[in-house]
Amino acid sequence: MEAELKRDHRVRDDLQKAMLKSSVERMRRPPGQSRPWKFAKGEFIVHRLGETSYPSTGEGPGISDWFKLESFDFYHNGIEGILDIEYALVSDDTRQWASLDYDQSQQTFPDRFHLAKIFKTGKIPWRNIRHYDLGGDEYYRCPHLYCLYANDGMPYEGFGYYVINEPDSYEFELPIQHRVDLTSLLGNEGGSPTT
Repeated sequence: MEAELKRDHRVRDDLQKAMLKSSVERMRRPPGQSRPWKFAKGEFIVHRLGETSYPSTGEGPGISDWFKLESFDFYHNGIEGILDIEYALVSDDTRQWASLDYDQSQQTFPDRFHLAKIFKTGKIPWRNIRHYDLGGDEYYRCPHLYCLYANDGMPYEGFGYYVINEPDSYEFELPIQHRVDLTSLLGNEGGSPTT
C-alpha cells in the first residue's frame, strides 16, 4: 500500500509539472477565466494498457482502446478530461438537476428552473494510470497516459458535471447525489415543459 501511494503521488507530481502553466503564468489570467488559462498542455491521450491499435482507430463495442481528451482539471484522486458538452435543467428551489438531450434543451420550463450548459468530464484516478509519456510522439505531442480500464471497462472512476459560465470557464460542479431523471424533477416541482 505504501509503494502504491508513493507511485500515485509521483504520477500526480509529474503530470501537474508537465501539464500546468507556471504559477506566474496562471496569475496573469483574466478574471473569471479558470480552465483555459491553467494548462500548458491542453490535451492528453488515453491508451488502454496493452493496446496495439494506436495510431489506427479500431472499431468495436465499448470504449476505444485510445482517445484524446481535452484537459479539464486535477482533482484529489486524479485528472479530469472533458468528454462532452451537455445540457441540464436545475431546480432553483431544491438544487436537484436532470440531464437533457438537445431537443429537451430547446423546450421552455417553468421559471423556478434554469437551463445550464455543462461539461461532462471523466475522472481518471492515479491508480488507473500505470505509465505515462509526457513528451508525446509524432502523432500527438502531448502527454500520453497508459491506463487500466478497471472500472466497467473504462479508465474512469466517475464522472463530473460542471456548469459552464461563458466564455468557456466553469462555475461549479453539480452534485451527483442531486441528479434525478427529468420526470422526477418536474414531478417534484409540479412543473411540465412546453414546446
